[in-house]
Amino acid sequence: AQAVNFDKQFVLVFAWRGSGGDRLSYTLGESFPEQATFSLEPGRTRDLREHVKVFALRNGVGWTVK
Repeated sequence: AQAVNFDKQFVLVFAWRGSGGDRLSYTLGESFPEQATFSLEPGRTRDLREHVKVFALRNGVGWTVK
């Protein structure tokens, strides 16, 4: 809470269980309003791990998940 100004930002939390090789990536579009697109690349190992990723985005930024 100290690192985020909730008047100007919001927080996205992604939590899942999957392969230890799972990767969550994002791209930021340069259009107005800005758009963040998140995508999950599944790992190939069979080890079950918990993953948590937290992102703080400026208010007004749209987001989608592929």
